[in-house]
Amino acid sequence: MTGRTAFAVALSVLVCGCIDSSRVNSTCTWSDSLHRRLDLTQRADREHLRQDAEVANELMVRAGDVHSRHRPDIERPYRDACITALVDTIIARHGVTRAQIHAAERDRVWWADFLAVFLPLGLLGAFAVDYITRRVCRSFEPDDRVIATVSIVLLVPVIALLTLGVANFWEFAVEGWRLRNEHVSNRAFFIPIVVHGWIAYFVSLSICASVAAARFTRTPLTGNSRRSFAARRVA
Repeated sequence: MTGRTAFAVALSVLVCGCIDSSRVNSTCTWSDSLHRRLDLTQRADREHLRQDAEVANELMVRAGDVHSRHRPDIERPYRDACITALVDTIIARHGVTRAQIHAAERDRVWWADFLAVFLPLGLLGAFAVDYITRRVCRSFEPDDRVIATVSIVLLVPVIALLTLGVANFWEFAVEGWRLRNEHVSNRAFFIPIVVHGWIAYFVSLSICASVAAARFTRTPLTGNSRRSFAARRVA
């Protein structure tokens, strides 16, 4: 895949997963072309409720930002009034419950999250641990395999944690692009890496450990031969 193709794929993922900008405003004004009871056993209706919940949260954030973005004591009443009115509107239009709306807030476009966040950051972690494992193999002599193994075992959890940290910041950025608003606000608590932090870490750890083990078993320890070669050149 060329760089241009990869960019086109990433852009299409973001566009498909983006919030409907035609429904977004800063006046807490609700717009929805669908006015009927939703059947949440149907995938399309569940997706519509997810979009409604997402739009409602975005309108709430923007309504609060209009009054004071950095003064929670001022913006909170505006946010509360906005989200209460919007939730009541959704309930009246679609015959759903508040619990169903709150559940829909945490629903995600999983394929977009996977392609835009988890896949690229998983590859980044795999490349990073592969590179470091090769460097460790080049730094130890064959007789030092135990020390080299311990080094890899200690480094892998650190690399997995750093990868998860980068993924967290990257997902915040992607979420801002998707919502067309850099102020992610309370939506940060709906991001999968935040909601499922331990699961995300153990997945990252498993990927890094698997790559490190595969690389370590295939790569000979060459520290002694490299130093011998250097000594011969000096001599």
